[in-house]
Amino acid sequence: MIRLPLSGVLNMASAPEVLRRVHRAVASAPRGTCVVLDLDDVVLLAAAGLTTLVAARQFGRAVGVPVRFVCTQPRLVKLIRQCGLEDELPVHHDAPTAVRGLPPAPRSPQ
Repeated sequence: MIRLPLSGVLNMASAPEVLRRVHRAVASAPRGTCVVLDLDDVVLLAAAGLTTLVAARQFGRAVGVPVRFVCTQPRLVKLIRQCGLEDELPVHHDAPTAVRGLPPAPRSPQ
């Protein structure tokens, strides 16, 4: 698992940098690993930020690296739900829960 903490404001101004960070994390993820975006330190999640998170998950799907989300802030979880994005951005309370159910990483040849 690669944990990628996000913090501060996630909006139109910060979206390009967040996507660059996600792309780097996904590209460097070993086979069978997922990327977990930790939203606990996000203080503002604007519409462009939500779009960025959806794009991050879609990018991960396209290259075969699951992107998961962790957040314990009720207001952010509520915002995602109110926008109807709970299926596209399923939020977990902690990283172990976020990665539960993923297939195990393949063993390296010996």
